[in-house]
Amino acid sequence: MTSSLSDDTLNPLLRFYQTRGIELPRVRSLTGDELPEPAHHLLRHDSDMTSKLEAFHGEEISLNVLHELRSGTWYYREVVLRGKHSEIPFEYGAIEISLTNFPDDVRKGILQGVRPLGGILVEAGVAFNCQPTGYFAIDVNESIKNALELIGSPRLYGRVNRLFVPGREDLAHGVEILPPAQD
Repeated sequence: MTSSLSDDTLNPLLRFYQTRGIELPRVRSLTGDELPEPAHHLLRHDSDMTSKLEAFHGEEISLNVLHELRSGTWYYREVVLRGKHSEIPFEYGAIEISLTNFPDDVRKGILQGVRPLGGILVEAGVAFNCQPTGYFAIDVNESIKNALELIGSPRLYGRVNRLFVPGREDLAHGVEILPPAQD
């Protein structure tokens, strides 16, 4: 049996939808075992999505920032991760990043909006952990459809992920949604 994820859990994405007056589409909580392939392989792990997507698709990932907000020491962005050369959308999502927990050079890289957070942290040698805190199925709305360049309204799968340094504050919380598997 599945249940709904709380709005608090989906806050990074919900923040952008509320700002634009868009209703969050229907989201149903799943267990990791309920994810179909290749979503199961791409979402059910405790590493960063940038590295996982690059290995799966065989190309470097670039970042397309759709919207961004700042609130105190927090930076929020709604994004599409794309293949650097193919420009195919590999993920849509939103993330809230605590800017106070990074050295200046990493913070500058984050705010440039060129590379996904996971890629920046790996390249900078910042040790961090990832912890998926939920998996879900989500109905498609126009925002997701446009961001992932979808035709039709397929069911999509995603996860909520926490990036942190053990014993210290959280670095970020993200909502990560995959497009349908491509042939």
